[in-house]
Amino acid sequence: MTEKSRGVMDRTYATARTRRAELDFRLRGRAWAAVEASRRFAGRPVRTILDLGSADGRTMALVHGWLDAERSVGVEASEELIAAAPPLPEGCSLVLGDLAGEVPELAGRTFDLVTALALLEHLKEPAKVLDLARRHLAPGGLFVATAPVPFWDSASGALGLHREEHHEWKVEPRRLRHLGHDAGLDWVIDHRFMFVPVAALPYLRIPVGHRFASTVDRLVRRLRVLDVLFVNQLFVLRRPGQPRPSSEG
Repeated sequence: MTEKSRGVMDRTYATARTRRAELDFRLRGRAWAAVEASRRFAGRPVRTILDLGSADGRTMALVHGWLDAERSVGVEASEELIAAAPPLPEGCSLVLGDLAGEVPELAGRTFDLVTALALLEHLKEPAKVLDLARRHLAPGGLFVATAPVPFWDSASGALGLHREEHHEWKVEPRRLRHLGHDAGLDWVIDHRFMFVPVAALPYLRIPVGHRFASTVDRLVRRLRVLDVLFVNQLFVLRRPGQPRPSSEG
């Protein structure tokens, strides 16, 4: 994110993620969706992960642990958020970087998985992040992204449930498919997740586990007519080529 864009959060965002049940539910739901996609489509153990727009690293740490990864690197544009990071698991690290440009700490390194969870909607130039992902994916590696469904994004902003002014564009599958193609990434799949009746429960202070929510999502997705009741989207793309061990540089 360039020139300290409006999408760059600050320390208050990190604090809220530890205190508000709905934010914790959302970050866990996004992390679990990325893990399930990786297990389904990676075709090999995911040992190395690059997380773009890592905030305070909490989501990266969850994905790292659930996939039993060896090394995860998160790139974040906000020094405040990096400073607010909790102790991270062994093998996890955060670096300050401009996602629209080069990140020196990544030079010569490739990863089995690149994630961009709740990031794309904040970007004025998402094509640059897709290009960054492709350059740092090992052949056959996956790019997994999440973004809000445009309708629910607008509704949530109108209700004051998120700071909608930080969302630069409405992420839609057709446009993202074109951006991915232009970046040299093959489209794998997209689907919706976070069923509204379940996702609303944390706002009512009713605890909901991410695994339970994911199970409900899978069952409801079979009823295509209810697609309008999912608030988030998952996108999976792949760098072409034969999978091979990733490089730590």
